Amino acid sequence: MKNLLVIYPDYKGATYGTGILFKEGVADRNEANIVLSKEVLTATNHTGNFKEISGGVIQKGEGGSFPPVPPTKSEQLPWLDHFLADSSLFTTTDSGPVAIAGENIEEQVKYALAEGVNSLSEILTKTGLNAEDSKNCSQKIRSGGILLWIKIDDEFAEPAQNLSKKASADPIFIA
Repeated sequence: MKNLLVIYPDYKGATYGTGILFKEGVADRNEANIVLSKEVLTATNHTGNFKEISGGVIQKGEGGSFPPVPPTKSEQLPWLDHFLADSSLFTTTDSGPVAIAGENIEEQVKYALAEGVNSLSEILTKTGLNAEDSKNCSQKIRSGGILLWIKIDDEFAEPAQNLSKKASADPIFIA
C-alpha cells in the first residue's frame, strides 16, 4: 500500500478528481482523507456545527450538512459533498483554520495537537511527507487548494497519478 497525496487547485477540481479515482477503481472511498481551508468549506455552502479539534481532543459538534438539493437528486450529489458533511475544524499556524475529514487525518491531527504541534506542514511531515512537500501542501491549502490523502494498492500508483494529472491536480506519493 502507498499513501497518495494529491493537491487539487479548487473544490470543482477535487470533486471531479476524486470522482475519477473512485469511478476507475484505483482508490477506495473508505481510505480517503481531505484537508481544505475553512474558507473553502464555507464557500461550498456546507453548513452546520462542525466538530472542533483542540488540544488533541475532538469537541463533538452536531456535524455539518451538505448543500441543499432536490430530494430526487440527492443520490447524484458528489461523494465529496457527503464526505465533508462530517468535517472537523482546527486552526493551524501555517494554513489558518482548516477542515479535515477522514479517520487517518483526524488521528494524525489529534496526536500532533496533543504533542503541541499545530502546524499543518509539521503534521504532514509526521505522515512521512518530506518537509519541502509538506510546506508546499500547507501553502496550497491556505490559498484554496484541497488535499486528498488516500491509501492505494501499489499496482494502482501509476494509474492514480495519471488520473490525478487529468484532473489538473498535483500528485505526490509517499511510502
